[in-house]
Amino acid sequence: MTHAPQRLQAFRQELDRLSLEAAVVSDPRHVYYLTGYRPLPLRPAYLVVETGGEARLVAPQGAQAPGLALAPYLGYSIHHLFPALPSSLEALSRARPAGSGPVGLELDAVGRAAAEAALGGRPAADIGPVLRQLRLRKWPDELALICRCAQLTDAGYQAAARALAEGGDEFEIYLATKTAVEAAAGEPVEFDGDFVSGERSLLRGGPPTRRRPQPGDTFILDLFPTYRGYWADTCRTLVLGLPTPGQQALAERVLEALAAGRDAIRPGLPAQELYQVVRQALGRQGDASSFDHHAGHAVGLWPHESPMIVPADATTLAEGMVITLEPGLYLPETGGVRFEDTYLVTAQGAQPLSRFPLRLAP
Repeated sequence: MTHAPQRLQAFRQELDRLSLEAAVVSDPRHVYYLTGYRPLPLRPAYLVVETGGEARLVAPQGAQAPGLALAPYLGYSIHHLFPALPSSLEALSRARPAGSGPVGLELDAVGRAAAEAALGGRPAADIGPVLRQLRLRKWPDELALICRCAQLTDAGYQAAARALAEGGDEFEIYLATKTAVEAAAGEPVEFDGDFVSGERSLLRGGPPTRRRPQPGDTFILDLFPTYRGYWADTCRTLVLGLPTPGQQALAERVLEALAAGRDAIRPGLPAQELYQVVRQALGRQGDASSFDHHAGHAVGLWPHESPMIVPADATTLAEGMVITLEPGLYLPETGGVRFEDTYLVTAQGAQPLSRFPLRLAP
C-alpha cells in the first residue's frame, strides 16, 4: 500500500476542514486503507489521528507500520483469553487523542466500549461519510490490486469452462474455479461467487449445489474474489453444449446493454443516468421486466461501493473510479443470462480490467 501516507494526509486535511481535533479509525478496512497495516479478525487495530500532531497505530506487538507511532498491546498470550479486545481497548485508552474538542469516529463501525475508550467523555462526530468520499477514486496502489483481482477471474472462467465441459456439478465447478484463481494468485484468496445452472439460473444467483448442469442449460458464474483486501466482480454465462437460438438472442440483448453502458461511461455522468442507459438498451428488443437488480456498482475495499448504478444514486462518475456493469435477463423458457465486467473510469471512457470472452459458448 505505497500510497497510504498520501491517503492519511488527505484524511487529515478533511478533519481540519471539519474542525475536528482528532479522529479514531476503527473499521479494519479503513485502518488498512490509511496505514497499509491489515488487522487480523481476533486482533483489532485502531488508528488515532490528531490534526496537529502524530498518528498512532494501536496494534498488536510486532505490527509493522512505517511512518506511524505504535501503541502496542499484547495480542496473544497463553495467559489471556481470546479475543484480544480488552487489551486493545486498554491500549486505545492510553493512546487517546489530546484536547477536549470533538473526536471523529466511524459511528456505524465502532462499538460502545471502543467509543468510550477513544473519547473519554468528549463529543463525537461521524467520519464515515468522509472516508467513503475519499474512497470513491482509487489511488494507483489500490488500482493495481483491483486489476490483479480482475485478472484472476479470467483464470477462474477458463477452469470453470473446462469443468463444465467435463460434466462437473455446480460444486465441482466451484472448486475448480477457486483452485484456478488461487493458483493464478500464488497465494490464498478469499473467494465467493454465484454458481447457478438450469432452472436455478432464474434465481439470479446463489451458492453452488450438487446439481449437475444438463445439455442446453445456461450457467451463471458471477465471480467476486478478494485479493489482498481488494475486490473485483465479473460475470459470465456459459451453456453446456450449443446455445439455442433463443438463448443466443437473449445473450445478444444482454451484451448490447453491456456495450451501451460501457460506451456511456465518462466522468461527469450521474450513476442513475448510466442505469437508464443499460435498462433502455435491455428493453429495445423485448420485455426487460426480469431485470430487477442494480445495473452495477463500484468495487474496492467493499464488494459493493458507491456509486451504485441504480435509479436512486445521483453520484457522478469521476476519473479514477472503478465500477462494474451487470445487465441480466431471466426467462423460464431460456434460462438466466448475465454478463458483467469491471471498468476503470478514465477521461477517455471505460477501460475494462478483465479479458475472458463475453459469449455463451465455452
